[in-house]
Amino acid sequence: MKTTVWIKLLMALTILVALMVWPTVASAQEIDFPLSSAPSSAGAGPEPQRFVGNYCGAFGGISMRDEDDRTFAVDVPGTPVGAYIYWSGRGGLNATGDAAIQIGRNGGPLQDITADVETVAVSDNNYQWFTYAYNALQGTDPLIGSGLNSLRVTGMDIPERHGIGALVVYENADLCPYQQIDLFFGNDVLYKGWDGSSGPHSEVTCVDFPAPPEPIEIDIQMFVGGIENPLRSDAIWYATGTGAKPVNLVNESFAFFLDEQLEGLAGNEFDNYDTFVQDPQPIVVKGGDTWACFQIESPEPPNPGKTKGISATWINLAVRIPLANIAITPDGVNPLNDPHTFTVTVESSLSFQSLTITPSVEPTPDEQSTTCDNPVIEGATATCTLTINSSMPGVFTATAEAIIDLGTITATVVTNGRGNSSLPAIKTYIPGPAIDIEKATNGEDADDPTGPYIPVDGAVNWTYVVTNIGDVDLFDVTVVDDQGVVVTCPQTTLVVGESMTCTGQGVAVAGQYANIGTVTGQTSTGQEVNDEDPSHYFGYIPAAIGDFVFGDSNPDGETPAEIVSGNGLQDEGELGVDGIIVQLYTSDDVLVAETVTADGGFYEFVGLIPGDYYVVFINPFDEGLWTFANIGDNDAVDSDGDLFLPVTVEIEHEGDVIRTDIISLEPGEYDSSWDAGLVGLSTLGSSALGDRVWLDRDKDGIQDDVVTEPGIADVLVTLYKVLDGGEL
Repeated sequence: MKTTVWIKLLMALTILVALMVWPTVASAQEIDFPLSSAPSSAGAGPEPQRFVGNYCGAFGGISMRDEDDRTFAVDVPGTPVGAYIYWSGRGGLNATGDAAIQIGRNGGPLQDITADVETVAVSDNNYQWFTYAYNALQGTDPLIGSGLNSLRVTGMDIPERHGIGALVVYENADLCPYQQIDLFFGNDVLYKGWDGSSGPHSEVTCVDFPAPPEPIEIDIQMFVGGIENPLRSDAIWYATGTGAKPVNLVNESFAFFLDEQLEGLAGNEFDNYDTFVQDPQPIVVKGGDTWACFQIESPEPPNPGKTKGISATWINLAVRIPLANIAITPDGVNPLNDPHTFTVTVESSLSFQSLTITPSVEPTPDEQSTTCDNPVIEGATATCTLTINSSMPGVFTATAEAIIDLGTITATVVTNGRGNSSLPAIKTYIPGPAIDIEKATNGEDADDPTGPYIPVDGAVNWTYVVTNIGDVDLFDVTVVDDQGVVVTCPQTTLVVGESMTCTGQGVAVAGQYANIGTVTGQTSTGQEVNDEDPSHYFGYIPAAIGDFVFGDSNPDGETPAEIVSGNGLQDEGELGVDGIIVQLYTSDDVLVAETVTADGGFYEFVGLIPGDYYVVFINPFDEGLWTFANIGDNDAVDSDGDLFLPVTVEIEHEGDVIRTDIISLEPGEYDSSWDAGLVGLSTLGSSALGDRVWLDRDKDGIQDDVVTEPGIADVLVTLYKVLDGGEL
């Protein structure tokens, strides 16, 4: 940054005119510079310098009133993106300031620096006030860097030195909230003389920001030079709102004030107010507000215990406004085996396109679950939960991070206690009296529906395993069921660590069923403990499916070959084929049951849960081919095993495989229409035998081409059957 030439010329001309017009009078015309764009220029008009991101502010300074060679420190736990050094002083109308001083960093050599911006104000008591700003990140060897910066200052040649301070804006995604930081600089003089003469309060300085959805707390920092006596009284006023901004805050009913805060640095003449260090009350912005304004008062009369108001200049202001925050709550103490749910809330003053919330807990608990993969979003607020449970004593720390897509930029907020984000939440699990119940239905721990499928009118057996998980014995232990199930327990007392199994019985009803088992016990001192556990089952009316595998021939065939090739239909006299493997699968490829055709090729699957299935037929024999499916328009006599339907499941048996289409079974339905045909494996009525009689001209026993060795018609062929014992 370069010095604004017109400012220097204006100051010089103003002072010269003042000296010429009032060379011997007691006062001069007042000129000062309310805070404005910092620190690149001074004077009314320009907007403040603004940083938006995961930024924090670091500040440090020291009074130079009594010594010209002093050292102060600024700790910067991040990457500096803006750093400015301010100094100030005062003198009479004939005095000159000093824009050139020397500063050394961390024991290094002193560097000559010259202010980038300087202002000279004149108060009505014939004083000149000097303020200076220097960009500390310029050059190849900047005066400010990451880590601890120890700054030695000397060479400030001003009649009444106030002091010097440094302001650093740094980036740190883990440490800093996502916020807006606005910087102002000026030379705004306040004056109350010991002799009773009185100057004005400061001007009002305001900052604009996006309206937050909920109230937020903001932070400010300011350097003020010239408060040379602890008896001087001060007050900082502030207000927030929307619409027109106020021109005065002092003693206004809508404004708030902070008394006697300008004592942030040791020594007189130069002071720093930082809400991170001094925070007598939060500066709260209401949800929907779009500005915050600030003003410094030189009280008249002074506050109790003080003598006069301050005689000072307001040099700078840094306003830190969180634009997004994240919180995880609540803390607390739980007994063992008692689940605890943390709520994670993300709020943004800026509309976001999407966000990712990642909660975590250390150390790892016995159980944990989260809904943060799918948070609930309402406007610019998102919420989700993290639930943990532990069977062992311990302290668990829950944290959360959110990455917010704001369109052109991405914001990161973490539960680090900075800005308006919360600190991590702490959950402590401690021993104490406690009891646990685990309920099962027909042996299945069915906390969630549907639970086991049980045929209507089938037996239902519930078990309730009750355990004393606390550290004292329990008495009068009872178990009840909310659906009126009679529960029987073997005992009513459980020593530490002891378990018992209670039982209940019922008969399945149709549809989804749910009941909850609740256990209650007491300590010897009468303290009651309890727990509950739900269970479910689904009652169904069984369905069934079945048919048979038949040997397929073609009785209408004119040749033996046509007869044995089959016709895809169940004809009269065709018998079933035993030994064919039949498997039943759900529509999502889960094997339900397996059987083998018997008693003439029949198979059957009974007791089925209504739903969608398909049947797979496996021919384990070397002979036989599956016939074509769905021949004709009579589904009762065709073959339903389709060669063209893919079989995607892994079949453990050897043999040719076909399957049916999807079969939908209704409650109580018996579907006996799903069969399959095999060519060449019928036990009766589908066999054929035959070939050709030909003239073997070359008498070699081999059929040559039909032209040279033609067939012979009208030859009598006799077929004999071999009876038992070998007789024809």
